[in-house]
Amino acid sequence: MMRVDNPLTAKETVQRADLLEEPLIVSGQAMKRHELDHYFGNAAEKIEVAGTYNLLYNTIFSIEAGVGSALCVKSMAEAVSPSRGLVFRPMDPVIRSAN
Repeated sequence: MMRVDNPLTAKETVQRADLLEEPLIVSGQAMKRHELDHYFGNAAEKIEVAGTYNLLYNTIFSIEAGVGSALCVKSMAEAVSPSRGLVFRPMDPVIRSAN
């Protein structure tokens, strides 16, 4: 989920390489499970984690402030983002949860 003025909104899907220069806000649970390491492989060390969250709703304020874009589940993003002027773009390939 990202601000509407993010250049990545022009894409239908976001690729791994697109996120190497993007500050990301990720779930604390994903960090504990090392899901970014699994998804990005050797490139994981290049990822800039700007913050973590437990509740996506609270992350909206950080996204709006330009802290970064959030990696999140589509259904959760669609529940909160349209009314806030935020945009969801799916990942390709999809990030799979470790659980």
